[in-house]
Amino acid sequence: MKKLKCCKIFSSSIKLSTSSRSVLKSLVNNNNNFYLNYYNKFFHTTIINLSVTDSTNANPSDNNSSSSTASNNNIATNNNTLNSEIMNSTTNTTNSSNNEKKEEEVKEQQEKKNKEDKKEDKKKKATYSSYFKKWITYGLLTATAITIVNYQEIFSERNAIEKLKQGFQEDINTVQEQNGLKYIDRSDELGRIKSYIPRSDSCFVVVIGKKGSGKTILSKQLAKDLKQQVIYIDFHKDMKEKQIIETIAKAINYHPYMNRNDLPFPKYVTSSLLEIVRPSKPTFSEMTQVIKRIGEKFKEQQERKEEGNNVIMPLLIFDNIDALQSREFNFLLDLVELANIAAIKRWFGTVMFGTEEAYQQLKNTSGHSGITSTLFVNGITKEEGIQFIRENINHTINTNTKNDNSSLTTRTIDNETVSLLIDKVCGDHLQTLNDVVSKLKQNKSIEAIIQEGMNETKTNLRGYEFGQISNFPEVFAVWNLLSYMLKLNGECSKSEAYYCIGKVYHEPNVLINNLIQRDLISYTGKDTIGFYNGSVRTLVERIKQKHVKTFEEFEQYQPKERINDFE
Repeated sequence: MKKLKCCKIFSSSIKLSTSSRSVLKSLVNNNNNFYLNYYNKFFHTTIINLSVTDSTNANPSDNNSSSSTASNNNIATNNNTLNSEIMNSTTNTTNSSNNEKKEEEVKEQQEKKNKEDKKEDKKKKATYSSYFKKWITYGLLTATAITIVNYQEIFSERNAIEKLKQGFQEDINTVQEQNGLKYIDRSDELGRIKSYIPRSDSCFVVVIGKKGSGKTILSKQLAKDLKQQVIYIDFHKDMKEKQIIETIAKAINYHPYMNRNDLPFPKYVTSSLLEIVRPSKPTFSEMTQVIKRIGEKFKEQQERKEEGNNVIMPLLIFDNIDALQSREFNFLLDLVELANIAAIKRWFGTVMFGTEEAYQQLKNTSGHSGITSTLFVNGITKEEGIQFIRENINHTINTNTKNDNSSLTTRTIDNETVSLLIDKVCGDHLQTLNDVVSKLKQNKSIEAIIQEGMNETKTNLRGYEFGQISNFPEVFAVWNLLSYMLKLNGECSKSEAYYCIGKVYHEPNVLINNLIQRDLISYTGKDTIGFYNGSVRTLVERIKQKHVKTFEEFEQYQPKERINDFE
């Protein structure tokens, strides 16, 4: 009964508090977690327990059964309504809280994204501005560097023109004397070359001679004699492309392509800075373009200055053009093209000094038709060699005593002894003649000088020793040619040389070029081949004396009659 009373009292309180349910629901909807938990746990649970207790403990014999039943029905109805409202409110509250959480998460993500976007925008703006500043800086520096380069090129072209006007200014002592030796007077050869060089018109002259025939001396003497408006350019063996370009640039005083060590200090600094701007190193083709521009501008200045009068034609002298061809490059073709165009347009004349090998390359170029004259420089004569030796040793030879005291002893060397040295060692080779004079000044005997010359020849013959003629056809071909040249007094035509080698070996051209590179034979004139010097001839003579029968067998592989070359 006590429980029933409590239930009635609580139910009446529930009835009375029905009006306050809206307040509770509003608190729940406003996300008040405290009221929500209190409302759900306390009221909902308590009402359900009371309703269950009331329905199980009711007494049917009670006088107030009808009224209690009606009140219970009302309570149950109210409880059901309250329960449904509570369930709906909790569901709505849960959904709204979930939606609000999702909205909060979306807002947070959006805010983060906005912040990141702002940061990226700031970075992009900073990057663009930095790039813009850098490009402007680089652009200004590049424009400045290009301006300096262009100014340097214009200034250097003016210097080159002035250098061309000054002409050849090398000291005469470097032409006439080297290592204390006086050179042979080649005035006849020099006069013959000059006759083919008109100063009032352009020309393309090629001077050919064997190695050691004195071409360098002739080229320097030619530059010294003509002097006015002459540029002399001397190449050396085993030069690289960079060295060749620097040699030409130094000769014409063109600073952009010169070696920095050859420049004055201000130009040295400028050139060092400009190397950073230049994308690559200059090529030989670019160097030829520079020479063309200089020649063209020089011609324009001279024509305006002279006003139709005779103009002295500039002249470029190139010595040792053989250095322009190697396994890595062949600049001889570019140089021939330059000389040919310069002769046609009358910019300047060109004189080239080289060997027969270089001339063979020239003949294979398209600019060969532009050559106005081809001259062959002969070796020294026997009389010139005798005079050269006697003048340079001054009839004195140093002799050393056992006490290492030196004294000058006068000894007369007769013409017969000197003639023997010319025949056995020198031949017509000027360079070998210089070596003989040096050995005589060292007090070496005549026989020792002859033997040293043959030893050098034996060294050059390595791989072609006479004892190998029965084992290798190329060795047999070499000695067949040497024996034939000895029979003809040391000289034969190119066709005869090809015949002697081609009889036993299938590549005569390769073998002949190999012998030339070994300093065993050389071109002595137009389409003729001879011994490199007297030492080669002496060695072949001594081997023939020991192997007479073998040299007789060579005759069946040699021409029966002379074969003369013709073009």
